[in-house]
Amino acid sequence: MKKLATAVALTLALALGALLAQPRTAMAHNDDADLAVEAQEDSGPLALDLRISARYTNDDELVEAIDLSVTGTGPGGETLVATPLAAVPDTVGLYGAELTFPVGGAWSLQVTSTDPAGELAIQEDVPTEAATTTTTVEAGPEATTADPPIGGEDGDVVEDDADLLPIVGGALAVLVVGGVVVVLVLRRRKAAGIDDAL
Repeated sequence: MKKLATAVALTLALALGALLAQPRTAMAHNDDADLAVEAQEDSGPLALDLRISARYTNDDELVEAIDLSVTGTGPGGETLVATPLAAVPDTVGLYGAELTFPVGGAWSLQVTSTDPAGELAIQEDVPTEAATTTTTVEAGPEATTADPPIGGEDGDVVEDDADLLPIVGGALAVLVVGGVVVVLVLRRRKAAGIDDAL
C-alpha cells in the first residue's frame, strides 16, 4: 500500500513539474493582437515609411511572428494594393514597410493581421512633392551716401581746410618770388649807384 501511495505521489509530482516547466507565454497568449503605430514618416513624394507594433491583447507581450498587411483608399477612389509588413531586423514585435501611393492627398489606411488577429485604422496626408524652403528677399531702395555740408555754428557752409591749401600755397609762392625780385632789383640799383660814384 505504501509503495502504491509513493508511486502516485511521485507521478503527481512529475506531472506538476512538467506543467510548471511549460513556457508561461505558451499558456498566456490568445488569438488577438493590439496593433499600434510606432513610426509614420514621409520618406519622399508619394511615399511613407510605416512601422507597426503588435502585442497580444491579454498579456501585452510582443508578437514574435504575425502576418500583417496594409491597404488604403485615397482621393478620387484611388486604392493602395495590399502591402505586407515585414519584421524589422534586430527587433521583436515591430513590423514595417515603405508604401508608395499613386496620388497625394488624404488617405485612409487599414492595417490587418492574422494569427493573432488585429485591425488598425490610420489617417495619413500624403505629400505630392518634397517639402522645399524658399527664402524671398525684397529689394529695397539703394542706399546713397552724401558728404555732409561743413558748416559753422550758424550753419553757414565753409570751405574745407584741404580746399584752402592750394590757395595758401600759391599765395606763399607769389610772395617768395616777389621778394626775390625786389631783392635783385635793389641789388642792381645799389651796384649801379656805386659805379656812377666811381
